[in-house]
Amino acid sequence: MREIEDQVEQYGGDRLETTGDRSVLGTLALVESHFADVLASAPRETTAAGRGRLARYANEALVRQYEGFFARPWARGDAGDSVVDFDCECGSAQCVRQVPLRRADFPGGPLLAPGHPAPAG
Repeated sequence: MREIEDQVEQYGGDRLETTGDRSVLGTLALVESHFADVLASAPRETTAAGRGRLARYANEALVRQYEGFFARPWARGDAGDSVVDFDCECGSAQCVRQVPLRRADFPGGPLLAPGHPAPAG
């Protein structure tokens, strides 16, 4: 933990400390408040296709994280056998569904929750 704190300090990153007395929603509110300016100026995806691409990007990043972790010599197990909660890539602005899937079964195309259509475009 101290190593991460040192890196945040070294690179001038923002740091928020919590004491464990906040709920998850309270912590989320603190983070949103701290980063309000950044969040307000961030580009917004307004199409299902764009949101689907962002979800795909996030899911592929999870794949790389699992592969990177299990590539370490001290890691036990296999990245492919790990069950990961991936985000549905349907692109609906209301979709919060996750798809639990073995890393080895991660598809080459859109990963969709049951009954969800692929985004158009």
